[in-house]
Amino acid sequence: MRGTNGGNPLLDVARRIEGARGLDAVVDRARPVVSDRLTAWPGVADALHGRWLGHALHPLLTDFPLGSWIGATLLDLAGGPGGRRSADRLVGLGIVLAVPTALAGAADWAANADRRVGRVGTAHAALHATALTLYGGSWLLRRRGRRRAGVAVSLVAGTVATASGYLGGHMTLRLQAPPEALSDPSAEVGGAP
Repeated sequence: MRGTNGGNPLLDVARRIEGARGLDAVVDRARPVVSDRLTAWPGVADALHGRWLGHALHPLLTDFPLGSWIGATLLDLAGGPGGRRSADRLVGLGIVLAVPTALAGAADWAANADRRVGRVGTAHAALHATALTLYGGSWLLRRRGRRRAGVAVSLVAGTVATASGYLGGHMTLRLQAPPEALSDPSAEVGGAP
C-alpha cells in the first residue's frame, strides 16, 4: 500500500485530516471554551503548557498512560496468571494518568490558531477519547471476571491509541505544535511574561 506522500499512507491520512474542513465546526465551538478557561486561570494554563518545565508538558505526560497500557498488554500476553492482577492495575492507572495528559494537550491545542493543528488535534482527541473509553470498558470487564473479553478490548484500545499517537506525532513533528513560545518561560504568550 503506497501513499502519495513518499509512499506513506499514514501521512496521506494525516494530511487529509489537516484539510478536513468538516472538523472546523467542532474546532470553532470547542477552542473558545478551553481558551476561556485557560484565560480565567493563567497559573493553571502556565502549568499545563509546561512553562515551569521549559517545554511542552503534554508530550512528556503521554508516556505515563501509554506506558501503563503497554505494560498491561505485555503482562496480558506474556505474564501468565501471575501477571493478571498487575495488568488490571496498569489499565486502571493508565486511565487515571490520561486525565492530566488530556488537559495539557487541550491547553496546547486551544492556544494554537493554526487551522490544520485544530483539525488534526480534534481527530487526535477523538481517537484518544475512544481509546480511553475502551480501556475503561476493559477495566470494567476485568473487574467483573470477564478477563478474556477485557484483554480483547484492551488490544483494540491500544490500536486506537496508536493511531491517535501517530496524529499527535504529526502535530509535533510536521506541524510544529505546540509553538515553542507556549512553554518557554522567557517568551510572552497572550501578553503574560
